[in-house]
Amino acid sequence: MNLLQYFGRLEFISPRQRKKLIWKWCSRSSFQDHGFCSDFYGFKYRGHTQNHIDRFVYFLGAYEKGMLKFIETSLKESQSKVFVDIGANVGHHTLFASKFASQVYSFEPYYKVRNELEKKIADNNLINVNLSQYAIGLKNEELTYFEPGDHNTGTGSFVDGFDANNTNKGLQLSVRNGSELFSEMGINDIAVMKVDVEGFEANVLESLLPVLKKTKPIIILEFIGDTKKAFSERPELVLFLKESYSAKMFNNSNKINYKFLPWDFDRFGDVVFFPK
Repeated sequence: MNLLQYFGRLEFISPRQRKKLIWKWCSRSSFQDHGFCSDFYGFKYRGHTQNHIDRFVYFLGAYEKGMLKFIETSLKESQSKVFVDIGANVGHHTLFASKFASQVYSFEPYYKVRNELEKKIADNNLINVNLSQYAIGLKNEELTYFEPGDHNTGTGSFVDGFDANNTNKGLQLSVRNGSELFSEMGINDIAVMKVDVEGFEANVLESLLPVLKKTKPIIILEFIGDTKKAFSERPELVLFLKESYSAKMFNNSNKINYKFLPWDFDRFGDVVFFPK
């Protein structure tokens, strides 16, 4: 462990300050992107320091530590122990959840990051992780996906113009109706569902309405401007969430513990929907 990694794990210092200082040092020095292999909650984690999520793992030990703790607590307290990760990216949350879940179902259509997740599954001999190459949407079709254009591989989106750094020329990826695909995979009892699909969240949840009405999982959702716009066009989905769930905004400060803030549909951030 080098000095910056040691500093990045000093939990008594604000995570924001740790990140700020480390990122500044990297930008001003001759720090080069390189591959690494770190211990990650007892798992082997291979990554690249230029990747946004991997850089957190390399320097701070993990990404969104507060959210990880919440996932751990929720899975331990649930009877079903099933975790669903829609928009799994390089597999950071999937890998962590596999330690506490009986089964993990991960969905990642973008091959570049899915390949990294496949390596993590193989490196750790995970037998409780089920990885799907499909995106979740309203119907079975091929949709244009705009690839991320920089080190943050999580900005790729089916929404044109979602991120200024995304490529203009799209890639065709396979989308499946969520309820239909879940039925085929035998997913019928869910404890926690994470949805992080860069503006496509409403499509995902609407396609899974029959599943959500039956299983009532905790839902962790990234809620941003594009998400709000899409939700405003789906009154049935919004009504279901308001009647069946209470929602709070996740205060994800990357600390060991977590806390929540009040939330409504005008606030952006990571939102947790708790079944009533």
